[in-house]
Amino acid sequence: MATPPSHPRSWRETLAGLPERLELPGLCRGDSARPARTDTVECRLDPRLDKAMSALASEADNSAATVFTAGVAALLTLLRAGTDLPLGTAVPGTPTGVRVLRVATSAKRDFRSLVAAVGEAERIAAGQDGVPWQEIADAVNTSRGTTGLPVFEIGTAVAAAPPGDSPRLWFSLGRTTGAHRAETLCVRLTYPLGGCDREDAQRLCDRLARVFTRALREPGARLDTIDGLLPGEAAGLIGDGFAGAVRAGTLALWFEERAALSADAVAVTDGTRRLTYRELNAGANRLARTLVAAGAGPERVAAMVLPRSALSVLTFLAVLKTGATYLPVDPELPPERIALMLDDARPVVTVTDQECSALLPPGGAPPLILDPELSACAGADPRDLPPGELTGPVGGGTPAYLLYTSGSTGRPKGVLMTQEAVLNLMSWHLDELPGETGRVTVQFTSVSFDISVQEMLSALLSGATLAVVPEDVRRSPEDFVPWLEEHGVTDLFAPNVVIELVCQAALEQGRTLPALADIAQAGEALVLSEAVRAFCRMRPGRRLHNHYGPTETHAVTSYVLPADVAAWPRTAPVGLPVWNTSVYVLDEALRLVPPGAAGELYASGVCLARGYFERPALTADRFLPDPYGAPGARMYRTGDLVRRRRDGAIEYLGRTDHQIKIRGMRVELGEIEAALRAVPGVRDTVLVTAGTAAHRRIDAYLVPAPDVDGAALVTATRAQLRRTLPPAMVPASFTVVPRFPLNSNGKVDRRALPAPVFAGPEAADRPRTADEERLAAIFANVLAVDAVGIHDSFYDMGGHSLLAAELTVRVRKEFQAELSLGDVLGNPSVAELAALLTRVEPARPPVLPRTGEGPAPASFAQQSLWVLDQLEGPGPRYNEPLALRLTGRLDGPALRAALADVVVRHHVLRTVLTMEGGGIRQQVLDTADAVPVLEETTVGPAGLAAALRAAARVPFDLAADLPVRATLFRLGDEEHVLLVVLHHLACDGASLHPFLRDLAAAYDARTAGRAPGWDPLPVQYADYAVWQRELFDGAAGAVPDLLRGQYRYWERQLAGLPAAVPLPLDRERPQVRSGAGATVPFHLGPAAHRAVRDLARGRRTTTFTVVHAALTALLAKRGAGDDIPVAAVVSDRGDPALDALVGFFVRTLVLRVDASGEPDFGTLLERTRGTDVAAFAHQDVPFEQVVELVNPARSLNCHPLAQVMLAFQVEEAEPPRMASLTGRHQPVDLGVAKFDLCFKVVERFTPEGAAAGVEGTVEYATDVFDADTARTLAADLVTFLEEAPGRAA
Repeated sequence: MATPPSHPRSWRETLAGLPERLELPGLCRGDSARPARTDTVECRLDPRLDKAMSALASEADNSAATVFTAGVAALLTLLRAGTDLPLGTAVPGTPTGVRVLRVATSAKRDFRSLVAAVGEAERIAAGQDGVPWQEIADAVNTSRGTTGLPVFEIGTAVAAAPPGDSPRLWFSLGRTTGAHRAETLCVRLTYPLGGCDREDAQRLCDRLARVFTRALREPGARLDTIDGLLPGEAAGLIGDGFAGAVRAGTLALWFEERAALSADAVAVTDGTRRLTYRELNAGANRLARTLVAAGAGPERVAAMVLPRSALSVLTFLAVLKTGATYLPVDPELPPERIALMLDDARPVVTVTDQECSALLPPGGAPPLILDPELSACAGADPRDLPPGELTGPVGGGTPAYLLYTSGSTGRPKGVLMTQEAVLNLMSWHLDELPGETGRVTVQFTSVSFDISVQEMLSALLSGATLAVVPEDVRRSPEDFVPWLEEHGVTDLFAPNVVIELVCQAALEQGRTLPALADIAQAGEALVLSEAVRAFCRMRPGRRLHNHYGPTETHAVTSYVLPADVAAWPRTAPVGLPVWNTSVYVLDEALRLVPPGAAGELYASGVCLARGYFERPALTADRFLPDPYGAPGARMYRTGDLVRRRRDGAIEYLGRTDHQIKIRGMRVELGEIEAALRAVPGVRDTVLVTAGTAAHRRIDAYLVPAPDVDGAALVTATRAQLRRTLPPAMVPASFTVVPRFPLNSNGKVDRRALPAPVFAGPEAADRPRTADEERLAAIFANVLAVDAVGIHDSFYDMGGHSLLAAELTVRVRKEFQAELSLGDVLGNPSVAELAALLTRVEPARPPVLPRTGEGPAPASFAQQSLWVLDQLEGPGPRYNEPLALRLTGRLDGPALRAALADVVVRHHVLRTVLTMEGGGIRQQVLDTADAVPVLEETTVGPAGLAAALRAAARVPFDLAADLPVRATLFRLGDEEHVLLVVLHHLACDGASLHPFLRDLAAAYDARTAGRAPGWDPLPVQYADYAVWQRELFDGAAGAVPDLLRGQYRYWERQLAGLPAAVPLPLDRERPQVRSGAGATVPFHLGPAAHRAVRDLARGRRTTTFTVVHAALTALLAKRGAGDDIPVAAVVSDRGDPALDALVGFFVRTLVLRVDASGEPDFGTLLERTRGTDVAAFAHQDVPFEQVVELVNPARSLNCHPLAQVMLAFQVEEAEPPRMASLTGRHQPVDLGVAKFDLCFKVVERFTPEGAAAGVEGTVEYATDVFDADTARTLAADLVTFLEEAPGRAA
C-alpha cells in the first residue's frame, strides 16, 4: 500500500524533543559511538500467527511491518523502557534505508490501538524519504540537551535485513524452515557483540516472541494484562531471604543478658565519660522505673529530646525496658517541627535535660529532666525490671520505636516499628557483622534516623563498645578521621556523602585506619568513587556493606562488596534480602516484572512496621495485601524503582514518586511544596533537584501572587521555611518566574525553566579583588553553581557542614593559609572570608633539620620555664600528668620497652636544660643515658586518687631529670593505671596525641616480639628551637622587617599596662604564690549558643570575641577597672612537619581592652573585636619576648602582664588502643593554677554546623579565691553570655 508522504515539516515537528535515551536498565545496549561486530539469535513463532497478523494489519490498512513494530513497542512498554519511544524501521529502497518513528505508548492501551498509533507514526515518518540522514539527525539533536547521541537505539525490520555492523539493537521478523521443510515465522534479534552476552540476547528475543504471540491472539486486551515472563521464570523472582533463627523474647531482655555476660567491659564512651555494661544497665534500670512511675509502658509513647550522648543511649535502653514506644527527637530540629512531632505523638513522658527542656511545646506531659548523675532517679532500684513491674505485656507486635519521616501532604508521618521487626534485624545483623568485646562502633547518626537504633544495638547486644563522637569532630571529616584512628573504631555506619568525605580525608592525611574493618552505608545510593576504592584498597580485608531499606522496613537488603577492590562493580547493587524478608519487583498491576526490567520494589515479611501512627488511610495505601505471600501477609510499597539482576541482587535506579535523599535524609518533595504554598504571596511552586551525592540540592521556582514583589517574597519564603523545615529540606535557591512553561501535554516543562538564581551576583555583589575572584570560583565549584556573589551566604546557597569541610580544604590549598572549619563556618561569604585572609601573615620559612651538632638553644617557651623554675623553685605547676586505666593482661617488660622507644624517638623527651656561655641550651642525652623510669606499685581503689596526685606533683630537676617519668599502679591482676608525667618544657596539650599514639604502636610491636617500625620524624624539637631563634634573630630580609612591625605593635599596645588587675580577691596575695588551684564547671546551652553565634555573625566577628567581651564586662563589673588585659593561648604548630612531634609549641597573647566610659555591650564588643583582630594579626612574637619588650615590674605573687586567661580548648581525645588492653583516661587532680583565673571554653557544633552548646571550667588560684567566688564568676559569665544578644541590640 502506498501512502503519500506528509509535509516535510510534520516529521520535524513530531521528532522535536525526542527523548535522549530509552530507559533500558538490564537490556542489551550497543555503543552508538562506532560500528560494531554483531551476532543474531532467533525464536520461532506459532505458524498460525501468520493469519492473525495479516488480519490485524488489514483492519486499518496497515502492513505486517506495522504490526511487528507495534509488537516491539509493546515489549518495550512492558519492560518499562518508556512511554515515548524513538524507533527506527528499515525501509528498503529509500536513500537512507531507514525511517525514524516516534510512538506514544502506555501499558493501559490495547494492542490494536498501539498498531494504529504505529501506523500513524509511519505515515508521518514517510516525509523523511529523500532527506539526508545527517539532516534528520541534526533536526532531532538540535532540541536535545546532549549532543552526539544516537537518533534511535532500537530498530525493526520486516522482509529486510538490518544494517550490517550496526551498534543498535535490531528486531526483525522473517521466516525460517521448520520441520518437514515448512516455512514458519520467526523473530530475530541482531545485537552488537559487547553490548550484551548471547544468553541475555536470547532471553530478550524469546520474550518478544511471547509478548507478540499473546498480543496477536488478544489484540483488544490492555498491554498490562499480557504476561511477559518466560516459562518457569516467576519462581525465581520472589526473592525470599534466608529463614534465620530470630532471637526470642524482647530487646530489653537481650541487652540484659549481654550486660550480665560483659558486665565489666566498656559499653559506652562519651568524651571522658565511660560506662561499663554493669553501670549502663543499672542506670537504665533506675531510669526505667522512674519512667514507669510516670506512665510509660507498652502501647504508650515515651519521647526523648536529647543530643547524642551517653545519656541518650541510656535513655533509649530505659524506654525499651519499660516496653514503651521510643520516640527520639533531635533538639537541632526547628522548634515548630519538634512541637508538631510531640503534639502528634502525645507522649506520656518526655525525657530531656535542662537546656533542651526549653524546646518543648506548652501543654504536653510534664518533662523528666535528667542530668548525667540521674538525680531525677534518686532511690530507684538498679536491678532489672521483672515483667510484673510493667504496665502490660511486651510481645513481638509491641511497638519498639516511633520515627517521623517527611510526608507528601506537608505533615510528617510517624512510623511504628515493632519489637519483632527489630529483633529480626539485629539477629541478621549480628550474623553478618558479628560483634564482640574489643570491637568499637561509632555512634555517628542523628537520633532521628532509624540507623541510630541499628548503631546502638549492634554494639550493645554483642559486648562491643559504642563510642559517641563529639559534635565538633562529627561535622569535620578532617577531624573525624584521626578520631576514628585514635579510638580504634572497627565499625562505621554512615550515609554515602559522609563515607566519601571520610575516605578523601583519610587519603589526604595518609591514614589507613587499620582497625576499621566494616563500613556500612545506608540512607542513600552508594557511589563507588575513586576515593572509596583507593581507601578500601589500603587495608586488605576491610568490608564495605551496602544496606537498603526505608524507615517503614529498616534494612531489607544487603550487599557486601568483594574483598578484592578490583572486582568491584561499576555501581553497587543494594543486594539480597535479609533474614525472613521477601522482596518483589512489580509493575503498576502488581505483577512480577522480568529480570533486568525496571519495576517498583515491594518488601514483605517480619521487617515491616506496624504502620503509620494513627493514620489508617495512609497505612492502607502503602501497606498492601501480599499476593505472593501467605494468607494475611502484607507488603510495603517502597516507591523505589529497581531492577533484579540475573544473580537475584537488586539494583537501585531511583524513585517512582517525589521522594529524594538529601545528605542521607529521606525528603518528600510534596511536604516542601506544601510548606512553600503556605507562604503568603506564593501563588504556585515547582521543585527541581540537581546534583549528586554531597552536592545534591533542591531548587525552588515560585510564581508570585499579583502585586507581590519577587525579591521580598524570596526573603520571606526562605525565612519561613527555615523556621518550619529541617535544614536538608530548605531549598538551596528560590527563583521567581511569572508563569511556568508547559509542554504539549499541559504539564510543567522543567527543562524549559530558567537557571536557578542564588541571590546574585548583581553588580554590587561581584568580586572586587583578585582574592575575591579566586574565592568566588572555589565557592561556586564546591556548591556546584555557576556563580556566587561576594555577600551570598554559604548556607543560603545550599551549603552544609560536609561541603564546608571541602571548602576549607580547597581554600587552604589555594591560599596556603591556616584556616579552620570554624573560620569558614563563622565567615560564610566570600567577602567575609577574603577579609579574614587579609589578616594572615606571609608564609614563614619551613622548619628543617639543623646541620650542626652539639647542644641547641632552648626555645623561648623553654627559656621562660627555666627562668620561672629558678625564681620559684621546683614545683608541680608545669607538670603535665596523663593517666590511663588499662584493663586486660598487661605485659610489663613490653610497656617498659615501649616507653623507652618513645623517648628515643622524640629527642625532647631525653632533653635537659643547661646554662652554657650565658645562654640556656638543650642537651639531648644519649639513648644509653636516657632510660625512662617506670616504677611499679600496688594500690587499692580507695587510695588511687591520692597516690596519683602525690606521684604527679613530684617536681623535676630541669638540669638533671628526663622530662618524662612513669608509674604503674597495680589495682588487680588485669587492672592497672599507668601515670605518665611530662614536664611542660617537653610537651603541650596537643603533644599528648602523638605521645599516646607512638606509645600504643610501640607496645603493640614489643608484645609481638619486635621493635616498632614507624617512619622517622622529619624534624626534632631542637630543630624547631633553632628555626625559631633564626627567625627572630635574623639580620635582614622580609621576615625580620615583618617582625619589627609586630614588635612595634606590642610595644604600643601594652605600654602603661597595670602591674596587676584589681580582681575580686577573697584574701590578700601572698608574697610568693603557691600555684595551688581548683576548678568549677559552667555550661551554655544550644539556644544561648546559637544566639551568641548569631550576634557574632551580625557583628562580623567570632564567638571567641563575644565571650572575650562578656568576660571583659564581667571583670569590669566586679571591680577590675577600665584597663583589662586577658591572656589567650594560640598554637605555633604552623608547619606540617611539627604535627607528629612531641614538644612545647603554644604561644600566649595579651588581649588588652579599654572598658572606660561605661560602654554598652555593643560598644564593648566592637572594642574587643578590634583588639582581637589586631592581636591575632601580630601573633608571631613569643610571649617571652613581649614580656622583655614591655619589661613590667616582676613579682613572685602574680603572673606578668595578665592574671586572667581565656582559653578555647579542644576536647581531649580518647586514648588509642594497645594490644590486648582496653584503655580509658583516668582523671588526675594536680591541684595547681598558673593564673589567678583561667576560663577554659569548648565550643561545640552539630554535623550541620549548628551551635550545640558551650562547655567550660574556671580554674582558680586557691591562694586568693574561694570556691564560692569562682562559682559565682562562672554563673555570672553564663548570664552575661545569655543576655549578650539583647544587650548588644
